[in-house]
Amino acid sequence: MRILILGSAALLLSGCSFLGLNGSNTNLPNVPQAGSFGQVGTFGQAGTFGQIGPVAQAGSFVQAPSVQQVGSFAQAGCDVQSSYPVQSTFTAQPNCNVQPTFQAQQQVAQPVYQQPVWQQPVLQQPVYQQPVLQQPAATPRCHTGNCLSRWNIEGGIGAVFPASRNILTPSRTNNVPGTDFNSISFGDAYDTGIRAELGGSYALAPNTKVTLLGHYERADSDGVQDLGTINGDQFTGALTDYEAYGVELGLRQYFAPRPVPVLHSIRPYVEGRIGASYVEDISLVGSELAGAPFSADPIPLYDNSWVGTAAGLVGVETPIAKYTTIGLETGLRFQGGLESDTSVLAAGTPIGGLNNNRGRLSVPLTLRGRYRF
Repeated sequence: MRILILGSAALLLSGCSFLGLNGSNTNLPNVPQAGSFGQVGTFGQAGTFGQIGPVAQAGSFVQAPSVQQVGSFAQAGCDVQSSYPVQSTFTAQPNCNVQPTFQAQQQVAQPVYQQPVWQQPVLQQPVYQQPVLQQPAATPRCHTGNCLSRWNIEGGIGAVFPASRNILTPSRTNNVPGTDFNSISFGDAYDTGIRAELGGSYALAPNTKVTLLGHYERADSDGVQDLGTINGDQFTGALTDYEAYGVELGLRQYFAPRPVPVLHSIRPYVEGRIGASYVEDISLVGSELAGAPFSADPIPLYDNSWVGTAAGLVGVETPIAKYTTIGLETGLRFQGGLESDTSVLAAGTPIGGLNNNRGRLSVPLTLRGRYRF
């Protein structure tokens, strides 16, 4: 009987609760069928972050782990208000037909942030290569006689020895009857002359130089000359001094230095020159015929004139100081013919034609000096 009463009461309570007649059950949520649970709501993938500072790829989050369900069941039996959490399992009380109320709680695992590994970019510095400046090969400063410097100052002084050719030319006179003239060479009419030079030189090649030298030359008259006879009477006179100045351009070729006693070495060379020389006028002065004055005034023979020159020279050099070299040279120089002055010695006069010079040869002997830079 007691069992019957208890069963009826339980059924009544269950029905009340099921029909919602009991006000204490109105707050309970809908309970899914015992033994089956709704699927746990799915979570979106953890949000991604934008770029962090200079980091290219934002740090990624791992997928949230599985959600653990913590079941909360109402107390089995008829006391639906009293409930206690039961984790994982539920043991139903015997003789209780009330469906347990399960309250699902969702525990979302915090996403694990994985800090990206920041790799400092390696800045590749460009390798700067200093450009190699190709300097033009400069001619080394020459301190000995074994080399030639590029630029030089040169000068020299020496003697000029007349070699040949006549300054008075009887073969070209008018052959007036009763006249007989003598040939007078430069050597007869003049003493040994002097010549001074000053200029520079430039090395075109290791053994070759071009030279440019100005010169001044002078020769004193040798005095009264026996010029010949006119109608048997002796005819004498003297020529004015020889004076000239000009310029010459030359090309000099050196040879290898050679050792010699006393001196360290000598360096031979050959040189060719061409140029021009301006010769001052030349006159016959102090002329006498049979001991009496022939002309009170000077008799003009040659006018002021430019004449061409050419020379072939040989020489040697030797160093005497760090930048200084001296040398000795000689050779043969030709000078063109002088311009005749016919203002007095005109055709038909007794001495006409004596002033038909066709050139001059001389032998220079020059002591040279060269300063090299």
